[in-house]
Amino acid sequence: KINNVRGAVTMAYPMGLPEWDLAHLALDGSVDKLKGTYLGGSLIEAKNASLWTCNKEFRRGQLVSDRLGSCNEKTKVVAKLTTKGSGPPAREPVVSETERNAMTAFYFTRQEELKR
Repeated sequence: KINNVRGAVTMAYPMGLPEWDLAHLALDGSVDKLKGTYLGGSLIEAKNASLWTCNKEFRRGQLVSDRLGSCNEKTKVVAKLTTKGSGPPAREPVVSETERNAMTAFYFTRQEELKR
């Protein structure tokens, strides 16, 4: 499976990644090279990892197509890795911060107009 990621990175960056790039370090070397970087603290061992999507945990060996179906190629899925036993990760906000600010400003001006 790591070869699929390596192939995708090669297709996206045909000239190759720089030596200092974290993706280059992760794909061409061992995980020990990432220990000194900001990603080093967030590494999860494969045996202690748990994949979550749609607020449900994937069992080991379960295919994504078993859970989501294989007929729709336009489906966007947000999956997160956590450590086993830590429960589901925090949910993504439905409305982004900028959208929320814009809606608040709109409704405030609307309310002021209705007062007149």
